[in-house]
Amino acid sequence: MVKDIEGCRTWVSDKTLVKLAFASKTEIYRLFLATTVNEDEIQKALITNFLEILKKTKKDMIFNVDNALKNWDVE
Repeated sequence: MVKDIEGCRTWVSDKTLVKLAFASKTEIYRLFLATTVNEDEIQKALITNFLEILKKTKKDMIFNVDNALKNWDVE
């Protein structure tokens, strides 16, 4: 089964992913990582993604506040 999954010959269900992660004593997301990725690279990627989300959230919040102020005629 693992060979077929790695060879892209079969799709894996969420239940199978949980079983594979449990059997290999690892987190599920690590099953999707390249074997050459180290902890520092993972942390850097997580921080980068988190910062991107924060930037987008900040832009969305500013946009929503600006629109609310315009609707209430508040400056």
